[in-house]
Amino acid sequence: MVTTNDPNQSGTLRCAVCGKEKRSHDNWFTATLGPSKKARGLVIEALISALAPGQEPLCGEGCVLEKVARFISQRAAARRR
Repeated sequence: MVTTNDPNQSGTLRCAVCGKEKRSHDNWFTATLGPSKKARGLVIEALISALAPGQEPLCGEGCVLEKVARFISQRAAARRR
């Protein structure tokens, strides 16, 4: 069972997009903003160990695509200001 080392998350992982609870045999991903404020990007990786601070759990490809869409929209809105 994958757990979290992030103090902002409870012991049970839930998808940051849809709220689905992590089961033992699900294939999940993590999303992390990085590496710096100047060159911020969205890093998507397979969830293979404990969640680190700053990582958001994502339950599948659909939620990964939704997270990417939200990231792009936020970046575009920030540039229009």
